[in-house]
Amino acid sequence: MDIYLIELLVAFLFSYLGLLLTKPRGVPVKQLSRMHLPPFANFFRVLSITTYLMMMTMFFVGMLLRRYPEAVS
Repeated sequence: MDIYLIELLVAFLFSYLGLLLTKPRGVPVKQLSRMHLPPFANFFRVLSITTYLMMMTMFFVGMLLRRYPEAVS
């Protein structure tokens, strides 16, 4: 499962870097959800959010599966 987390981390970093390069100047990243973005910047925003959520879900499910046998027995 570690290789999947590393791949998702690389995908997240790639998409976040793409978002930083394509966002409008002078707009902080925190305020991007309130703005109308160009399609390419919106693609990178959605991709970074999706990969981050997938990465965190896999991380916490992995922790749950690791500790589940201890809790059951």
